[in-house]
Amino acid sequence: MIKPRVALFTFLEGHQREKVYQARRPMALRETARLVQSLGNNVEIVQMPHAEIRGKSDIAANVQAAATANVDAVLMHIPIFVPPAMVAHAARQVTQPIALVCNEAPDTFSQLALLACAGALDQIGIRYRRIPGNLDDTNRAELLAYLGAAAVATRLKGMTFGAIGGCSLGISTGTADPALWECIFLSSRPRHSRSRVCVARVTATGWARQQAKPKRAHAIRTTRDYSPDHSSSRG
Repeated sequence: MIKPRVALFTFLEGHQREKVYQARRPMALRETARLVQSLGNNVEIVQMPHAEIRGKSDIAANVQAAATANVDAVLMHIPIFVPPAMVAHAARQVTQPIALVCNEAPDTFSQLALLACAGALDQIGIRYRRIPGNLDDTNRAELLAYLGAAAVATRLKGMTFGAIGGCSLGISTGTADPALWECIFLSSRPRHSRSRVCVARVTATGWARQQAKPKRAHAIRTTRDYSPDHSSSRG
């Protein structure tokens, strides 16, 4: 079974409010330890340059590290109430699948922060998975399923699609046309343009094959008619 490689982004109070940061940091450390313990050995947590994200420079460094480490997903942990704009700023730069997690501790206001951050991501059109509340059995299963799917999707990128051999038993419907497959899934053109191009390619390919069959048959007949054996037998 694939063990997802996950970058943990833990957001705390910004540099502008140092006193608030110092007062609430113990809560954040407590909830982060609980999160890591709950995940256990099911995921591989990749260490980031900044274990605590407090500003844009921290975000930039962690995003770069996550890309270099080839992580499968980014786990955005909101242990206390943090500015939603900071989480949205990080989500805009991340290229891996994102999951938002929080906790239900009454002294952290973490769930409120998750709703605010999730709303910010919804407004700018970023896709993510929202895991509300503590990582109990249900939430943990949902999170691990998402991270596992993210690992598969991330690792499939760049892999090669290929077809070996010809048609099985001459059944052409069981063979994928590589040109058509690439035209549908790999082209950067708009969808409607791809459809027209694909139809044109398939039509042209089929027409060319149909045209080639009579010529090949005629060539075979001509070769037989003028072969030495046939000419001598006809006198």
